[in-house]
Amino acid sequence: MKRTILMNCTALTALAAIAARPIAFDNKNGWKVDADGNLEKDDKGNPIYIANDGKEQSVLGDTISRLNGEAKSHREAKEAAEAKLVKYKDIDPVKAAEAMETLKKIGQKMLPSHCK
Repeated sequence: MKRTILMNCTALTALAAIAARPIAFDNKNGWKVDADGNLEKDDKGNPIYIANDGKEQSVLGDTISRLNGEAKSHREAKEAAEAKLVKYKDIDPVKAAEAMETLKKIGQKMLPSHCK
């Protein structure tokens, strides 16, 4: 009896978790479809997306590959920047700032009075 109740509670919890997930392509705001549920396309054959504000926009066929290429270039730039920063990994930023200030003060003392 206890086992059956536990199993029912577990099943209900799982169903509640599934029901709480958003449904993909629920079309409240999403892809424009015809009466049969098929995607409507613009004159170039691209699917039409309806934004939250009701504005319709077509999605070009190369959008995904273009965005993937853009993401790749951003990732590569990030990795290149990180690779350049590796040589500074052991530097303490507070000590570096203090050292810069010390050098600045030393430099001011060494300058001739007419340059200050």
